[in-house]
Amino acid sequence: MKARFIIFIILLVTLCISQKANAEESESVIAIENVSYQYEMFHDRDGILDCTGTFAITARINSADEVSHVVLERTVSHYIPGNHFFFSIKSDVDFEPGKAEITVDRDDISWGTYFDICVHYKDKTTARTEIVCTNDYMNPDDLESILKDSGIDDVDSDPVSITVNDKTLTIETSGSMPLRIFDLQGTTLYSGIAEGEVSISVNAPFVIVQYEINGKITTRKIIIKRL
Repeated sequence: MKARFIIFIILLVTLCISQKANAEESESVIAIENVSYQYEMFHDRDGILDCTGTFAITARINSADEVSHVVLERTVSHYIPGNHFFFSIKSDVDFEPGKAEITVDRDDISWGTYFDICVHYKDKTTARTEIVCTNDYMNPDDLESILKDSGIDDVDSDPVSITVNDKTLTIETSGSMPLRIFDLQGTTLYSGIAEGEVSISVNAPFVIVQYEINGKITTRKIIIKRL
């Protein structure tokens, strides 16, 4: 009797793992067709330069007839991602059933805000866009001014060199430093103490590189391949 019970538990665990794997395999990526960020610069009550404006995303939905609902996920503003993106703000999006294209816009959005669109299907599977950030759609001079005013140094002035060649990411530093590399879904690709040169093969369009020098943590989003 005990042996039968153990076999039952093993089968149950195997079934749960299999169902979880199938759910993960069912998640796909939907294409972003257009992104825009129309903003205005201003100084806040502390005299620090900031910006706010309207951020809009247009995406093309696969199997539009089977969509159950659509959710816009975003972080708070001025967000620096850690090991995982924390989308603390989620809101349902109005969409026309069967329409393959959807446009979502939000007002009062500042720099350092990350977004994605999650499409839920009737069969309980999901599809997501890549993660996009307001910073990537700002005038580089504006962003540089904001980051400097906020006490965030320009990454061009730090001693770390990051290069990409044929899906191989190479990080070079003159000293040793804690280094983490993860994809936009928060999966850790590398974690350890880097010294000299670190090279890893990356099969993702973007990665987040995070390192610490003299107690200061720097986070950079790196393009690996163009979509």
